[in-house]
Amino acid sequence: MKFCHSIPASSRRKLFLAFLLAGVFFTPVVAQDKKADAKGAMKAAPQPALVRVGAVQRTDVPITVNAIGTVEPLMKVSIQSQVAGRVEEVLFTEGQMVKKGDILVKIDARPFEARLNELQAKLDQDRVAAKNAQWNYDRYRELESSGAVTAADLHKYEAEDASAQEAIKGSEAALASARLQVEYCVIKSPMDGRAGERMIDPGNVVKANEGTAFTQIIQVDPIWVSFSVPERYLAQIRTNQKEGALPVDAMIGGDEGEKRRGELFFIDNAVNQQTGTIRLKGRFNNSDTKLWPGSFVTVSLTVGIRKDALLVPLNAVQASQQGSVVYVVTDDMKARLVPVTVVDTRENDAVVEGKIEDRDRVIVDGHVRVVEGGAVKIVDGKPEVATAADVKVSGE
Repeated sequence: MKFCHSIPASSRRKLFLAFLLAGVFFTPVVAQDKKADAKGAMKAAPQPALVRVGAVQRTDVPITVNAIGTVEPLMKVSIQSQVAGRVEEVLFTEGQMVKKGDILVKIDARPFEARLNELQAKLDQDRVAAKNAQWNYDRYRELESSGAVTAADLHKYEAEDASAQEAIKGSEAALASARLQVEYCVIKSPMDGRAGERMIDPGNVVKANEGTAFTQIIQVDPIWVSFSVPERYLAQIRTNQKEGALPVDAMIGGDEGEKRRGELFFIDNAVNQQTGTIRLKGRFNNSDTKLWPGSFVTVSLTVGIRKDALLVPLNAVQASQQGSVVYVVTDDMKARLVPVTVVDTRENDAVVEGKIEDRDRVIVDGHVRVVEGGAVKIVDGKPEVATAADVKVSGE
C-alpha cells in the first residue's frame, strides 16, 4: 500500500488501464486453448477396429485325406499282327476315338485265302474217301455174318473206315486254322478307347506277334486315378468301405479347376514298406475325357464323418505365440481372444476345437487393429482405414 501511495496519481491511472487491457485479451486466448485441448483429446481417443465377421457352425464334416494322384487308363492294349504279311491298309488316325470292332489295319490276305481253298479241297477229298471206306466196311460186315469173309478182312476195312473219319477231323481242324488266319488279316479294335501314335504304314511287311506294335488303344471311360495315402488310414478306410463305396474327388486343372466325383474301387494288397503308404485307385466316369491319362490331379478321399464338428472360416484362424487363435466378437462389441486347435481344413473352412460356441461371430478380416478386449465395429465388405470423424460403434 505504501508502494501505491508513493506512485503519482497520473502513473497509477496508466497502470490501472494496462492491467485492464491485459485482462480483456487474456481471457479469450485461454478459452481457445481449452477448446483446442478438448478437440485433441477427442482425436487421441482409441477408435473401434473395423472388421468383417463370419459365423461358427456345428455340423457333420467329412474326414478327408488329400494326395496327388495319377490318371491311368482302365485298360490298354498294344495292337500287333498275329500273321506275317504285307500291310495293305491303315484305317485309323493318331488320337482317334475308336469303338470295339472298328477295323484298324488290313494285311494282304491273298496267301492265306489260297491256303484256305487248298485245305477246303483236301477236306472234300477226305470226305469222299471216308464215304467209300464206310461203304466197304458196311458191305464186308454183312458178308462176315454169312462166313464169306474172314474176321481179319473185316478188321482191315474197319480200320480203314476209322482212319478216313480221323482224316476228316484233321482236315477240318486245318481248315479252321486257315480260316482264322484269314480273319487275322483284318485287325480290329478289341475295345472302345483312344488310339495312340501310329507306328506302321501301308506297304510294310510285318511278322506275327513280333516287332513294334502298330499302336496302343487305351480305355478312357471309365478311368482310374491312382494315389497313395499313409498307412494309418488303412483300417478306417477298410471299415467304412464295408458300409458303402467311399467318395473320391479329383480336381482337374489345379486348385481353381473342375472337381470330379468318383468312388474308391481298389486297395492294394500290401503296404509299401519304403514309404509307409498304401496304394489306392478311384474309378471315375470320363465321357468328356477331361481326365487325361498320365496327368496329375489333386485327390481328396473321404474316409469318414466327424460328428458335430466346429467349423469356422479359414481366415478367422490366426497364428500367435500361443498357437492358433480366433477373435470372437462379444455382445458388447469387444474382441475376445480364444485359443483353438485346428483339427482339419477343407476348402475355405477350418475344423477346430476350443472354447467357442455354435453361431459365435469370429473376425475374418481386419485383424491388424484388433486387440484383446478392444472395441470393434462390424462392417460389410473389406474393412478400410477410417478417420475418427466417420467411426461409429454399432448400436449408436
